[in-house]
Amino acid sequence: PVEMTFFHLMSKVSVTITHDSSITDFDSLAKELTIENVVGTAKINLSTGVVTPGSSADKKITAFLMDSDNASFSAIMIPQGASNVKFRLKLGNDYYSSTMDIAYQSGKEYKYTFTVTKNEGALSLKSTNINEWTVGSEITQKMTKETSSN
Repeated sequence: PVEMTFFHLMSKVSVTITHDSSITDFDSLAKELTIENVVGTAKINLSTGVVTPGSSADKKITAFLMDSDNASFSAIMIPQGASNVKFRLKLGNDYYSSTMDIAYQSGKEYKYTFTVTKNEGALSLKSTNINEWTVGSEITQKMTKETSSN
């Protein structure tokens, strides 16, 4: 058996969207979150684990909708520092956004909570924190040779 150790080399972004009383139909509205003006390419040195982001911060990442009712999103990002990164939420037919500078590190999870206010047409950052990713389960299993190549 060969032991293999894996590390999180990317950054994880977790976003929760909340709303105030001006949005009464929040749960029933379709939701989509993009993270714009970020680097979308990188080189990874597998012997050192160093991730070097590309030079162009012109990509748009669509976050995965984890929970529609609670508007929880998740995205795996290239570790990077970038200015004017836009978190853009499509809520029904309306768009809300918030722009900020980021500095993401390998193996870190960045948690954001944004509040949507319909009256102001705003997406405001309510809170943010950074957590280490937790170690998942460890599985040891042998692989057996297959009898056919199909």
